[in-house]
Amino acid sequence: MPHPVDFREIESKLFLLDQLCYSSKPYTRHSGLSREYDSDFAEPDWIRYAGNLASIVGDYTVECAAKTRVAQDFIRRHDAPADIEMISDNALEICDIGEYGSGENVSSIRESCNKLIHATEATLKWNTDQNGVKKV
Repeated sequence: MPHPVDFREIESKLFLLDQLCYSSKPYTRHSGLSREYDSDFAEPDWIRYAGNLASIVGDYTVECAAKTRVAQDFIRRHDAPADIEMISDNALEICDIGEYGSGENVSSIRESCNKLIHATEATLKWNTDQNGVKKV
């Protein structure tokens, strides 16, 4: 019997990760933690915030990746392996699901999950999306 996978929980964690990414920059400005602007942030407060953010993002990301892999393996074995490949191919057409160190794009959802699960280092950084919105 495979590990039970709560798809709703994966979706909830991905939703929270998305919210964290888009709200982190405004939150740091609002709370005075932002290093980009003149503010009265205290270094220990920034370190605590950055550490909490990195820990939550890392934990949720690895948890979602591992559960996605378990679900993929179960579906491959018991349902339709071709469906999993089609879903992965469709995801790659719709969006860039990631890149790693050398700048190479990830070629499948499975590869993306593997990279997340087996990563030895991860660094959060501020990015600007195609709409000009800054996010982690």
